[in-house]
Amino acid sequence: MVLEIVRYVGMVMAAHVIGRRIDQVGARPYMLASLALYMGLAGYWLVRLQGVWDGHAGLVATYIVLGLAGTCWAVGNANYLPKVASSQDQTLMLALHGASTALVGGLSTLGWGWLLRPAAGQVGIEHTGFMVLFGCVLVGAAWVSCWLARRPEPEADAAEPLMVVNTVLRPWRAAIYLINLADAVPRVTVAEIKPAPIETARPE
Repeated sequence: MVLEIVRYVGMVMAAHVIGRRIDQVGARPYMLASLALYMGLAGYWLVRLQGVWDGHAGLVATYIVLGLAGTCWAVGNANYLPKVASSQDQTLMLALHGASTALVGGLSTLGWGWLLRPAAGQVGIEHTGFMVLFGCVLVGAAWVSCWLARRPEPEADAAEPLMVVNTVLRPWRAAIYLINLADAVPRVTVAEIKPAPIETARPE
């Protein structure tokens, strides 16, 4: 719970830094910065899994960077997508973008969960597979960065940024986590429970 709150602190920090600057420099620099942060996180975890830099301070810093990277990527996509799609196709492109990323994200979670399952009789995560996961993140982010750096980006005033509802509502998940941990049902004792009166049917 604490680490999730730390991650949303990173998201707020990124939103404050981005501000209106994205209208001046464009969306691609922030998307590249997000990928660079993800590469740094993957490299950190590869080192951490070797027993180096182990500690709570590094873990807190990891979640702050994770919030920074996620916000940079989400805001960058919201500004980049309408620039490369016509006004008639923006709704369709946004729907396809959201559906495809959700599908790939769900399938990848299932796939990696299957690959990272521990051996029979053991608990935790398979260590070698966990390193392979972060290695794939590192290589994938580097490949996407090279591909994205060569993509053209229209002028900043070519299109208005899209408002992605999922991006706006995502920070409220931290509050949902807090609510789920709270006991909303009042505790009562057996003596306080009063049986409801039994109503008998009366003849007409």
